[in-house]
Amino acid sequence: MELKGDDYCFGCGAANPLGLHLKFDVDEAGRAAKAAFTPLDEHQGYAGFTHGGIIATLLDEAMLKLCWELGIPAVTARLEVELKRPAPVGEELRVRSWVADDRGRVVETRSEVVNPSGEVVAAARGTTVVKGRRVKR
Repeated sequence: MELKGDDYCFGCGAANPLGLHLKFDVDEAGRAAKAAFTPLDEHQGYAGFTHGGIIATLLDEAMLKLCWELGIPAVTARLEVELKRPAPVGEELRVRSWVADDRGRVVETRSEVVNPSGEVVAAARGTTVVKGRRVKR
């Protein structure tokens, strides 16, 4: 299985007209990434609040994008999401991710979404499996 980016990723692809268009800042030395996202009405579940699936997507995307940018071609094998508080539509959210443990073929990642007050909206633990050869970017 070869993993290729084509700029159509739902989370970060600029070419996907329905995507979230996340733009990540990656700290290679710190093995971390961060991005901002402001949910629109199209991203809501209950009226006025961001759908939990969109929040889970932010968390997963942050972890996998980090792996990709670090030259680790990985896929999510397990994703645990804890939704802690609602996120109103229109309120900027910040998502960050980091590598918690790198065991070669398996990479454990973490991520969290915070609101403008700095409160954690959601947190995730991810287990990714490397599919292919690691590359330096």
